[in-house]
Amino acid sequence: MGKRSYTDWSEPLGAAREWLLGLSTEDSSVLPLPSIRAFLLVDSVYQDSVTRKKILVGLFNEFTCPTFPFSALPFAIFMQFTDVRAEYQLRMRFVSLKDQSVIAETPPFALPKPAADKRISDIVLNLGGLPLPEPGKYAFELYAGDGELMKDFPVNVTPRQHPGASNDAGS
Repeated sequence: MGKRSYTDWSEPLGAAREWLLGLSTEDSSVLPLPSIRAFLLVDSVYQDSVTRKKILVGLFNEFTCPTFPFSALPFAIFMQFTDVRAEYQLRMRFVSLKDQSVIAETPPFALPKPAADKRISDIVLNLGGLPLPEPGKYAFELYAGDGELMKDFPVNVTPRQHPGASNDAGS
């Protein structure tokens, strides 16, 4: 299956930013990459207009599909980072763990530098149409601008059981 790019991006990312290798304001060779505090798959994310708190709706940890191949319905990935010292360029890949093939890849996106008194940044990626070719083990891989793998997040893709069948997984 060929590589496919995501095209449905959320407003928090704004317009495409200039592609930078590593950091935009400081030397990437002297600053460590931020730490990933949260990586969550959810149906949607809202932000309260008064408190600016994010509301995560429909947390899930696997994709359950009625048929294969299947295109995932719209969903979001919520990520929170600590020790953010500059603006970093990131990208995400969705890979099959069976053969390490890249199923889909995002265009580069920015992890914004937080306000001077903060070291935490959130990103919400609103995605849709993620190709799920067959049941199996997959991973979301998060890369820094220079191609360094920051972290991988495994996820199972399973067939939906028919009504009346036992589902021991509890999903």
